[in-house]
Amino acid sequence: MGTDVPTAMARQGTLQFKDASGNVVAYNLATSTLCGTSGTTLCDPRGIGIDPTIQTYWGNEPLPNVPGTGDGLNSEEYLQSMAEPDNENYGLLRLDYAINSRWHFFATYREQKILFNTGDQFDITPGSQHLISATPVQPHFATFMLTGQIGSHLTMQTHGSYMRDWWGWNRASLANPSNVTGLGGTLQVSGEGQTGNAGASKPWADPINFNTQQGRARTWDGRDWYLAEDDSWLHGNHTFQFGGAWYFWNIQHVRTDDVLGGLTSGPIYWVSSINSSSGSYVNTPSSERPPTCSSTLTSNCLPSSQVTVWNAMYSAMLGLVDHSSQVATRDGNFNALPLGSPLVDNVHVGAVYTYWQDIWQMKPTITFTYGLSWGLQFPPKEINGKQALQLFSATGRPVSNINAYFQARQQALDAANFSALQGLDNFNFAPIGSVSGYTRPVNTYWGSVGPRVAIAWQPPYHNRFFGNRETVIRAGYSIVWNRTNAVGLVMTPLLGTGLAQIIGCNAPTEANGAFSACSGGSTDATNAFRIGLDGSSLPLPTPSSGYPVTPTSPFGSHYGFNLDPAITPPWSHNVTFDIQRSFPHNWLVDVGYIGRFSRNLENGGDTNSSDMFARDPISGQTLAQAFDAVSQFLRGGGKCTTTGGIVSCPGLAPQPFFENMAVGTSGNPNYCQSKYGTSCTDVAAARQPGYAINGALANFMDFGYDLIAYQPIDPMQFNFNFWNFGGGWANYNAGFISVHKAFSQGLNFTFNYTWSHSLGTQGLNQQYIIYGNPSPFDQSTGYGSASFDRRNVFNATWYYVLPFGKGQRFSTSNAFFNHIIGGWYSSGIWTWQSGLPICIGADGNYGDPSGGAVNNTCAQSTMSLFGLSGQYSNVAGSNGIGTNGDPAKGGSGINFLADPAAVYASLSRPLLTQNLRPFDPNFAAPSSWNVDLSVGKNIASTERYKAYFTADFFNAFNLFQPANPTLDMNVPSAFGVVTGQANSPRTIQLGLRFEF
Repeated sequence: MGTDVPTAMARQGTLQFKDASGNVVAYNLATSTLCGTSGTTLCDPRGIGIDPTIQTYWGNEPLPNVPGTGDGLNSEEYLQSMAEPDNENYGLLRLDYAINSRWHFFATYREQKILFNTGDQFDITPGSQHLISATPVQPHFATFMLTGQIGSHLTMQTHGSYMRDWWGWNRASLANPSNVTGLGGTLQVSGEGQTGNAGASKPWADPINFNTQQGRARTWDGRDWYLAEDDSWLHGNHTFQFGGAWYFWNIQHVRTDDVLGGLTSGPIYWVSSINSSSGSYVNTPSSERPPTCSSTLTSNCLPSSQVTVWNAMYSAMLGLVDHSSQVATRDGNFNALPLGSPLVDNVHVGAVYTYWQDIWQMKPTITFTYGLSWGLQFPPKEINGKQALQLFSATGRPVSNINAYFQARQQALDAANFSALQGLDNFNFAPIGSVSGYTRPVNTYWGSVGPRVAIAWQPPYHNRFFGNRETVIRAGYSIVWNRTNAVGLVMTPLLGTGLAQIIGCNAPTEANGAFSACSGGSTDATNAFRIGLDGSSLPLPTPSSGYPVTPTSPFGSHYGFNLDPAITPPWSHNVTFDIQRSFPHNWLVDVGYIGRFSRNLENGGDTNSSDMFARDPISGQTLAQAFDAVSQFLRGGGKCTTTGGIVSCPGLAPQPFFENMAVGTSGNPNYCQSKYGTSCTDVAAARQPGYAINGALANFMDFGYDLIAYQPIDPMQFNFNFWNFGGGWANYNAGFISVHKAFSQGLNFTFNYTWSHSLGTQGLNQQYIIYGNPSPFDQSTGYGSASFDRRNVFNATWYYVLPFGKGQRFSTSNAFFNHIIGGWYSSGIWTWQSGLPICIGADGNYGDPSGGAVNNTCAQSTMSLFGLSGQYSNVAGSNGIGTNGDPAKGGSGINFLADPAAVYASLSRPLLTQNLRPFDPNFAAPSSWNVDLSVGKNIASTERYKAYFTADFFNAFNLFQPANPTLDMNVPSAFGVVTGQANSPRTIQLGLRFEF
């Protein structure tokens, strides 16, 4: 298990960063006066430095033991082997019964018990390093099949199954290390994550990780029934196939989390900044960090690419608490349950499917197939009514058709129609049973009709191209409808606001060294509550009961998840074409094309999203243009100062969008000048410079601009309000060639080559709760190569019986010698494949906070990166870029880039006006190949008994395939550096098999 932990200097309260000249500058936060826009201000305005509780907390972690990793200054990797035992028991019963010559019955029963120890949750405390988490899996699976024939033309098959699908996640209870005592909550320091990554989201690991994703316990108890009938009727030249299926799932799901930012089992104190993955309130103004480097300032400054990393490390080291949180739960009538109660639902889901098709042999050389399918999946029904609906506060009716909602918001913004925005952006929540006309969270869709058609033609010619009736040409088309899986059916409705509510203290402040208030606003090192120094606990509000639940503004609700009632199933157009030709000596060649064109795919987005395309009707400037102008000013070293309470950002021109839209319904065309004594652009830039530098539009608007405008232009009741809705699309095109030799002369051989390209508006599938586009106002912003897009794949397999011994080409008259040289075989698998796409992480977002929560926002480059990736040795790095790999300092010397510094210098974080497809990867990983071999011998063979010896060689040539490197703008010292192996070293397995 490897994770980044604080270095010895960091544990003493000193941060180290390289300036633009490449010099390492040390900042002892208690005494350093190298901060502020002029570089002469005390870094910690309270003059305390590292928080003693944080120092004690970090003392429970081992020191790094892998030099040249992390950022090399404040964090390095600690690597520790931990036992990961698995225990599996499996049993199978099978019954075959021939009722008579026409009817046959078949049944099976399988039972399995597994306990996987996993790396999700672990303890790295010295002397106690071990894995904590485990996953028990205990499925029971029964099947049956009855096959019979009625008359000479009708064949019937009735089959079904029952599955007890039970699994769980075992996790440790919330607790601080034994020497961190007296606190009212469990600490999570420097962001929410499993391991430290030296970047802005989670610079340092925790001694025991209790982040929501890996610290959450859950169980899944499904009872899944399936019954189907498939029949076939021969009638002349027609083979009619028809049937149907019925599915029913009875599922109980128990969980202790609301996906992000909290657990039901107790309060967590998040020590972090708003630039990290779990922060919302702690800000780091320019007065609390070194001045940003520019063309004229290169010493004792902070490169703009490191501003967000500084913010995350600085706030963690000072012990600044962003907020506390605990997930409170309610029943189906929104009555509060006792604190500590998990989220539980019991969901019924049903589906039916039917089909009919005719395989018609029109001529001896032509077979035509046509048919139709239809299916229906009923929406999920929670038997206790534990499903929530989001309602418009103005009408009390459910929010539905989210794509139309975003269109209406965009129209209101473009017209500066603030009264319309008020009606669109204020919500409350109620149990599904309290809303007339709704018993399920999604409307039933009845139109899933799927036609299919195919033709196969055997040209009746005898020539060189077609052979002598040795060619078949096939083509087909069908529409296939999708069913939603259990994540969307069971989990998402349970996570709606009202059933799960994160309670806690947002933006706690201090006064005179003691807790002051849960301010709910922006804090910084001057007034933020410091854990241990200003108190050991924070107040926890009492959960409320009743409905409707109306989150207060701003940010009365942390996280919410919703299903669009208007969502309909996705479908795909499937096209196939191939030409198959046989050749002498059992050779077969197949060349073809496969196309999959998926439409109305499940999509995701946050209704809080800022509309980057919104256009100020007075000036015509878009939000993206205004935001990019602020970002470029600050990235270039621009500074904002405050004199007499008035902000000034010399060189930053007022942006018309920010100035005009801030007026709202105030009627004062100079609203910001009157209220703040300066432009809205200057005030917003000074409030949230980190987000502007980082290119995080959604956060800049939520925590900056929307709070200073007369009225916000974005919804403000939630930190995060995610919806699943439809409208996405994906396209897959592939060409292939396959060569196969059927077994003869001791050889069986197959060779395949596939060229393909997969693109879509989502890089993740529907098993993930969160998978958002960069901007839900235009789903094409998410379109790009899929993360699994592998363009070229070659593979070959073979099985060869060596031609030695009795009955073979080379044999002797000596039976003993024949036995020694005979019975040998060799088999193998060879693969070569091009690399998967790689995105250079740049943080930021294009208005949708969920768009950057899971998918990476890829960096932008002024140079073409095509063909630059590879596996380069002895790369030392330069100018602080990729230097962790320097072999002279213990690094691997292996880099994906020959000149990482040149590539890094070409990069920038998001500029919304320049790249409208920020999920499209920057380049592909290097290609890889592998050979697995097996050699065996038949060592004994009689009529009743056989024995075989086998020797298997996995990765037979012991090839090294590099793992993907760190490619994150936040960690320049590790840029492109390879520190791991993607494949396993050569493994040899010897076996002895008996057959009787």
